[in-house]
Amino acid sequence: MNLINKYKTKKSDIDFVNNLLINLNNNLKNQNIDADAFLGGSFAKKTYLEIKDFDIFIRFNSKKYKTENISIILINFVKNYYKNYTILHGSRDYIQLIINKKLVELVPILKVNSYKDAKNITDMSPLHVKYVNDNLKNIDEVKLLKLFLKCNKLYGAESYIGGFSGYICELLIIKYKTFANLIKNVALWDEKTIIDIMNYYKNNLKLMQNKLTQSKFNSPLIFIDPVQDIRNASNALSKENYNKFIFLCNNYLNSKTKKEFFILNEFKFSNIEKLAKKSKTHLFYFKYLAKKGLEDVIGGKVKKAYNNIKKIIVNNDFTIFESGFNFNKNWSEKNNKELGYIYFLLNETELPLLKKHFGPKLFVKEAVESFKKKYNTVNIENDLIFVYKKRIITNLKQLKKTILIDKIIKNNFKKLI
Repeated sequence: MNLINKYKTKKSDIDFVNNLLINLNNNLKNQNIDADAFLGGSFAKKTYLEIKDFDIFIRFNSKKYKTENISIILINFVKNYYKNYTILHGSRDYIQLIINKKLVELVPILKVNSYKDAKNITDMSPLHVKYVNDNLKNIDEVKLLKLFLKCNKLYGAESYIGGFSGYICELLIIKYKTFANLIKNVALWDEKTIIDIMNYYKNNLKLMQNKLTQSKFNSPLIFIDPVQDIRNASNALSKENYNKFIFLCNNYLNSKTKKEFFILNEFKFSNIEKLAKKSKTHLFYFKYLAKKGLEDVIGGKVKKAYNNIKKIIVNNDFTIFESGFNFNKNWSEKNNKELGYIYFLLNETELPLLKKHFGPKLFVKEAVESFKKKYNTVNIENDLIFVYKKRIITNLKQLKKTILIDKIIKNNFKKLI
């Protein structure tokens, strides 16, 4: 399909990776480290849209290094060959390097043949690569799916996105063969979908529920990992984005112009301003400077702050017409100076000083007496009693001030204005 013609593998990238793997493996051997360098990620499976970094797994002999801190061994190894490197903290610490202006991540893992031997989820990555490379027949169909999801803001398993991971995209195409067939099937999905392409559970839902944790089984989409029968490969997908995907697929099937679903719209604050004007709502927003750290962690902090701000707005009786935030994965880097936005389109700028605070139903005698003792003067509306209470916040200036001094919200950012 013409849409993905520009996403082809470059020979220069292949040469770069091959040379890097040779150098790493030679250096590991020279240091008497029983490990090998293995290419991971979407580049290893040729399913990437664009390469921003190269994932290289340093696979340590699991018998020899089972009880060792392989992160420390990797860090000491890197010190011998590279001057400029960054240690990133995760379930295992790993290394980030810039080589020939390309971002490379070296991730320490144990070499395993089964999930039962894995000590960390990253230990399974080479098995994912092998399964996809052995079973995926059409790489371009995966690229088309990724582009479709990315253009519609459903791509990415990070906590602040809650969308589809690259791996689940690959598994969906392995299951449904083509992008077109996937769309047709997704349009028919129910509120919960279970896919077990290896038939591990033979449609025995009780057995599946016993094997998976409650949170994994409660996911709207359960896709049993082909190389790990106790794992839901789509666990990161939120209920909201699952529903959006089904809705999107139905719209796609009913649309005459398919290309409109493949337009990559970058965030523009001017578009939010236009929407506020068009909807005749009031734009209430914050600018922020992200902290430094792992993309998923920092993005998660932004989303957490957004949800807390939203809660304060709703609790103070302001009505939200539309809301959201933007986050760029590069903003979690050390020298970032670009500001992001958290925005809300509100139906009102001011509220009355008094509001009705409702209590129990009139005929719930004990509760009514308790309410009367607390508030003295009460009124009745239909079958409920209520009192008039003064609002603490009645306008957007007071609302913004309250939010900006909230320590829980402020602590998620380097700067919030």
